[in-house]
Amino acid sequence: MNRFILCLALLILAEITLAGDFSVYEAGYPKIRDRNVNVTAVKDEVRLRGAYVEHTVSLTVSYDFNSWFFKNYSELEFQWKFKLPEEAIVFDFWFWYGDSLVQARVLDRWTAELLFNEVSSPFREPAIFTRSQPDFNGMVEYELRIFPIVRGKSQTFFFRYLVPIRPAAGQFRTWLPVSQITSRFCGADSLEIEVALPPQADPPLLVGKEEFPFVPVSGDTLYSVKIPVAWNEFVELVLPANIFGDFAIYTLQDSLYTYYQLFVYPPAISVARIPRNMLILIDYALPYTRGLDAELLFSSLKESLRQAFSAEDSVNIIVGYEEVVSGSSNWLAATQANLDTLFDRITGYRFVHFNATQELFAEAVRFLSRQKSPGEIVWITNRIDLPVSVASGEAYAHEIIDHFPPGTVFHILNLDNTTRLKYTQDYGYMLETYPFLSALTRETGGNLFFLRFHSLKNILDAIFFEKVSHFQEIEVFVRPSSGYTYETQMFSLYRGYYPAGFPVIQTGLLDGQFPAEVMVIGKTSDSLFVKSFTIFPGDVKTGPPQVATAWYGERLRKLSHKERTSWIINTMIDLSMKSRVLSAYTAYLVPNPEAEEYYRELLEISGESGRSPEGPIEVLVGNGRLPVDLFLLAAYPNPFNPETTLEIQVPRNLRLQEGDLLIFNVLGQVVWQKRVFIPQNGLIRIRWDARDRSGRQLPTGTYFVLFRVGKAIRKIKILFVR
Repeated sequence: MNRFILCLALLILAEITLAGDFSVYEAGYPKIRDRNVNVTAVKDEVRLRGAYVEHTVSLTVSYDFNSWFFKNYSELEFQWKFKLPEEAIVFDFWFWYGDSLVQARVLDRWTAELLFNEVSSPFREPAIFTRSQPDFNGMVEYELRIFPIVRGKSQTFFFRYLVPIRPAAGQFRTWLPVSQITSRFCGADSLEIEVALPPQADPPLLVGKEEFPFVPVSGDTLYSVKIPVAWNEFVELVLPANIFGDFAIYTLQDSLYTYYQLFVYPPAISVARIPRNMLILIDYALPYTRGLDAELLFSSLKESLRQAFSAEDSVNIIVGYEEVVSGSSNWLAATQANLDTLFDRITGYRFVHFNATQELFAEAVRFLSRQKSPGEIVWITNRIDLPVSVASGEAYAHEIIDHFPPGTVFHILNLDNTTRLKYTQDYGYMLETYPFLSALTRETGGNLFFLRFHSLKNILDAIFFEKVSHFQEIEVFVRPSSGYTYETQMFSLYRGYYPAGFPVIQTGLLDGQFPAEVMVIGKTSDSLFVKSFTIFPGDVKTGPPQVATAWYGERLRKLSHKERTSWIINTMIDLSMKSRVLSAYTAYLVPNPEAEEYYRELLEISGESGRSPEGPIEVLVGNGRLPVDLFLLAAYPNPFNPETTLEIQVPRNLRLQEGDLLIFNVLGQVVWQKRVFIPQNGLIRIRWDARDRSGRQLPTGTYFVLFRVGKAIRKIKILFVR
């Protein structure tokens, strides 16, 4: 029994901590699941698309039905969960159905989920792909569900996403999706990478798997390599730069607009810095911090160090795994090559379920005692068994300080362990260990940060940019000689800790002609710097279709941070369906090819193929009456104001019983419902005046009508416009 409880606890914990998670379960019963999923033939095709990098990730999955979990089943539902940063733009999904490659449709999320979950339909859609809103740290969770995964058969699919390029030492970098395709319990064990480059470009390189060189496949434009991968490994792809000079602009024109990507460096400033020796201690136990995984922690840490530090600064990292792992025995200059080496040495291990504070501090004391110069410590921790009273906290802080060389400064990043909160008059709910943490930083002149108040990136930037010149804000204005740009407030604003010499990527819309005047304004803590230049027609490069995709993705990202009003949600749905960029309010639904003709006829009859008909359904078949086996739901007029008529035609085998008519808002809340009796002829007409169950007028926006009788369901989208 104890062993069973332990296994169950580990399974529950996996739901919280894993960046990638594969599982199967009986459809409708997701609480009992098996993670022994076979993930094979994983490939990432990488292409440069203007100022973005495109990844096309394909996977083949299957399940061994001889597993004791589901050995008596012949088909199950499959789920894959993974995370990507919010800057990633997922814009396409394809699915192999037998011998046919099927492109997913983009639907509003509620309709897609209702269709996928509708088990009473004569044909069930085989896959649905959704995403969440960005979390506090800017990470988005994606979920793919497939039904059915069948005994003895594999299933293949692929999706595409864009990420902004990351310049580094005259090259571009992008993270490979290793944590997304691996898992603690199962997942891929290898990844094939294919990179297409312009002719005569330098071959690509790998950071984290340097021992696996790329092999030319087609001259000097296509390269390939296959690498082993494992959970908690992180691999970067290094690409030759395709952008040179102080700026580059890519455009794509359609019948209405010109989309553009502008890659531009901020104004040049004299960078003042105080060289620092930084020792980073990572004291992270899995159970105590929800929503944080190793990929987010290490990638954010590396990116902040790379942008803020230089060869004048020194760094080392010590991590508490089952054993303490140190990146170096001496200070390393914070060059790009040394940071790559450092992170290569400290990753690839598994975090455990306990903190290793004493062991980390002992190793840190030994390290600093060997160095000729003092250092600062960044202690990243979620430890909870620390002193809680003021007296004991200060005493323990002084005991720790006495063990370290004089002049050692402690900065603490507390990873938001909310299991030990208490209410304080000054700070509201705060960790019980706050007196100790405060004393340790206060007595040594360091900083104390809590993840519950700030994002991980902002905390790391605040620590590492403290003693180096940087921009707090950068504004980019683009003004064509004729016409105007469709950018919010006519510019893009970048806030926070922005490094000097690091480019800005602006995506935008313009209606006008080049030349265009560009003004880049950079604001530091005490000065304003301005840079102006002109983009002439000869500077403009024709970009790929992904230039438009990047604009839609960035527009959706900005809208996702605004208040979730009906207008915002409807706008996001419309933009997503127009561009095929996935949003939190839309989904990719793979249509069943066997049902295409069947559904096409129903959509044409019900008006769902476009706008609903302006009058009642009038379909004459044979004797002039509706076929007895059709199940239809329509609204007219649609859009409507002040009321619409909902017309339902129920098939003969479902008549002479009661059904439920429900109307949802875009948040999935039921705003109106009615239980109706289905007459002998199966025809129901009900008027709705856009009021809720209490008679209150509802706001303008999109609503979803659902009619359910037994296990049969029909649904449509309607729009109320005042």
